[in-house]
Amino acid sequence: MLKYSWLLVVLLLWPNTADAEPITAAFVAFTSWFAGLSAFAQFAIRLGASLLLSILAQKLAPRPRMPEMKRDLQVPRSRPPKRFVYGRNRTYGSPAPWRVRGNILYGCIILNSRPSAGGNVKFYMDKREVLATSGDVFDFAGGGLRFTDIEAFTNFGDSPSAPRVWIGLGDQTSPPAAILGEVGVGGTNLGGEEPFFQSTDGWQGSTVMWVRLDVGANEQRGDRWRSAPPEFEVEMDWSLVWDPRDEQQDPDEPSTWPFTKNQSLIMLDSLRLNPLRQYPLSQIHLPSFIEAANVADQPVVKYFASLEAGSTITEPRYEANGVIIWTGGELMDQLMPIEEAGAGSLVRIGGRIGYASGEFRQPLYTVNDFVEDGGIDYQVLRPGKELPIAVKGVYISPERDWQEADLTPAVVTGASTTGVADSGIFDMRLGFVTSATQAMRIQQITARRFSEQRTLGITLWPDALNVCGGSTVEANLPAGFTRLNGFWEVVSANPALWLSEIPDGDESGDQPMALRVPVTLRKTSPFIYEWVPEIDEQPVFSVDFTPVRPALGSPTNLLVETGDGVSTNTQARFRISFTSVDFATEYDIEIRPVGESYALALTTQQNQDIFLNVTAGIAYDVRVRAVQRPQAGNVRFSDFAEVFNTLAFPADYDLGLPQNGAATGGANQISVTFTAPNSANYVGMQFWGSDTDDLNSATQLTTLFGAAGETKTFVETGLGANQTRFYFARSVGDFGFTSAFTQSVSATTNP
Repeated sequence: MLKYSWLLVVLLLWPNTADAEPITAAFVAFTSWFAGLSAFAQFAIRLGASLLLSILAQKLAPRPRMPEMKRDLQVPRSRPPKRFVYGRNRTYGSPAPWRVRGNILYGCIILNSRPSAGGNVKFYMDKREVLATSGDVFDFAGGGLRFTDIEAFTNFGDSPSAPRVWIGLGDQTSPPAAILGEVGVGGTNLGGEEPFFQSTDGWQGSTVMWVRLDVGANEQRGDRWRSAPPEFEVEMDWSLVWDPRDEQQDPDEPSTWPFTKNQSLIMLDSLRLNPLRQYPLSQIHLPSFIEAANVADQPVVKYFASLEAGSTITEPRYEANGVIIWTGGELMDQLMPIEEAGAGSLVRIGGRIGYASGEFRQPLYTVNDFVEDGGIDYQVLRPGKELPIAVKGVYISPERDWQEADLTPAVVTGASTTGVADSGIFDMRLGFVTSATQAMRIQQITARRFSEQRTLGITLWPDALNVCGGSTVEANLPAGFTRLNGFWEVVSANPALWLSEIPDGDESGDQPMALRVPVTLRKTSPFIYEWVPEIDEQPVFSVDFTPVRPALGSPTNLLVETGDGVSTNTQARFRISFTSVDFATEYDIEIRPVGESYALALTTQQNQDIFLNVTAGIAYDVRVRAVQRPQAGNVRFSDFAEVFNTLAFPADYDLGLPQNGAATGGANQISVTFTAPNSANYVGMQFWGSDTDDLNSATQLTTLFGAAGETKTFVETGLGANQTRFYFARSVGDFGFTSAFTQSVSATTNP
C-alpha cells in the first residue's frame, strides 16, 4: 500500500498553478478510488503518507546552525533565580546575559533581585580580593571601576586590559554607556554581528554588576582565570527594608526605606515580598514584629572587644546578614535561618502570623485555675534520643573569608551522656549570623531551652483569650498542683467554642460554657535569656587566616614518549602519561611545534597511555592541565605542566654514525673520507669543518647523498699552505633526522 502513499504525497505537495486542471482530475480520480478501499487499506495509506511527510519535512527543514564554541567561556542558558540579599555580607552573583566578542567578555550579573544601599563596596574575583581600583563603580555614563591590583594576580595598573565593572543599585535604566558604545546598537566592536545589548536592557529594580573583561588569548585563559566565566563576589550593604516604626516610610514605596540589618524587620520584609507566598499586612501581626525589632536593636556589650579597645563596645542584639535564593520549596523552611538569627520563632496570633523574639517576656496572664475536664498533659523529661548533650553554634565569619566557624559547644544540663558520642551534639547552623558573640548568645539560649525539658498541656478559662503563641503565663495554682507553678511560654493557644451538654429537663441552672482555651506550654525562665558578657562570652582568637583557594593541583610526572613501542613504522606518535589530580573530571592536552602557539589537541578523562599522532622529525612542546567541570557551578582549571622540545620519530628508527673517518692533506687542499652506516633510514652525510678541534666552532661544508655502506669523500680546496683543519661528520636520515657527530679527524696541507 505504501506505493499509493507516494501518489498521495505528490498530490498534496503539487504547486497550485494555472495549469493544475490535469492534477485536479487526477486528484478526483484518486479520491474516488481511495473511497472504495477497505478501512484497513485506507489506514495503511494514511500511515504511509504520514511517515513520508515526516521524512520530507525533516529533509527539507533548514539545518540548525551549530552554536559557536568559545573554549573556556561558558554562556549561562538558564534564567537567573530570584535572590534576596539582606544586611551586609559577601555574595556571588547569578550571570544574566553573557556575550563574547573576540577576547572581550561582556556580561551582567544579578547580585540582588531588588534595590540595594551600596555603601563601602569590596570586590573578589575567583576568590581573590581586589586590592586596588580606580574610577567610579556607580557611574554608568563613565568608564566604570578598573581592577588595578588583584591578590595573587598580575598587577594591571591602568592598562586597557584591566577588568572593568559597573554596579547599578536598582535605579539604572540601561547598560553602561561604554558597553553600549562597543556592542550595543551601532557599537564599534560588533564586527558585523547583531547588537548584544539594547538600551532598554537595564534590569531596573535589581542590583546588578556589569562586567567588561579582557579574558586574554585562548591559550592563556587557564593561567589567568580559575573558572569560566570568572566568578565575581561583592561585599556591600544590600536590601532596603521597611521599618513600620517610622511613620515617614511607606510600606508600598521602597524609595522611602532605609538599609538595616535588624533581624525582625528583615523577617517581616521576607514574609511580605518573597516570590513564593506573599503575606499582606492584613495577615501579619505587626505589633509583634515591632516589639521584636525593638528587642533586636538593644545594645549588647562585647566583653573581649571592650577590653581590647579600652572602652565599651556594643553590638545590636539580633542582626541578620545573608542570602535567600528562592526555590520551589516550602516558604517557612527557607525563612528558618532568619528566624533562628533572632533566637525566636514565628507564631500564630489571632489567625495572623507574628514573631516571638529570643527574650523573656513578662507574664501576660496568671493561671489560678484551669478546666479540669479538659485534662492535663504534663511531661517532666524528654526522651533521651530527642535531647542532645550539647549545642554547637556554626556561624559565618567575615574574619575567616566568610566561611563557617564553630563555637565551643554549650552543654545541655540534665542530658544523659551514657553511650553518646559526637552524634549527640546538636549542630545549630546559623547561616544569617555573622557575629561570633551573637552566635554565642543564640547557642546558649538554645542549650538552656533544651535543659528546661518540662511541657504542659491544659485548658484555660475564657478569660485567657488574649494568650497567644510566644507570650508568657505564670502558674499560681493551689495545693495539689504546685509543681506546675512558675513561668511558662505559650507554644500554641487554640480558643474553641465548646458547649457543655445539658440533659433534657435539667433545671439545675447550669449554663453552657463557650470559648475554652486549650494551650500547649513549655517551661521558661529569665535565666534562659540572661547574658553576662564577662562570664558567658567565649574568646575568639584573632589569627591570620588564609583561605583555601579553589584551584586544582597541576598534573605531575608528565612523560612524553615516542619511537619504539609508541610510533608505527609509518606514523610518528607521542604517548603521554601523568599522575592523576584529585577532584579533576578531565584533562586538557595542548601541543605546539617549538616556537609556535599552543593548540588544544584533545580533552580526555584518561591520565595514562594517551596517544597523539605527530609529524616525524618535528620537535614539539606538550602541556597538560586538570579541569574540574561540576554539574553545577563554575569550571575550574589547574596550572599547566609542560614538557619541552620532544623530537617525534617513527618506531624502530635506525640511524648510525659515519664510520672509518680519515683526512689527507695535499697542495692547498684536504681530502676527507667517511663510510656511511648500514642503516635502513640513511639517506646522506653532512661534512663539517673547523680550524680547531671544537665542534661548536665548526661550520657545515656539504651534504652528500647516497646509499648505506658507501664511502663518501669530500675535498676542501682553497686552503693555505701548512694549514691544519679538523673535520666532523654525521648521518642524515629520512623525516629530516640527523645522527650525532663523529669524533674529529684532521690533516694539514703541504708546506
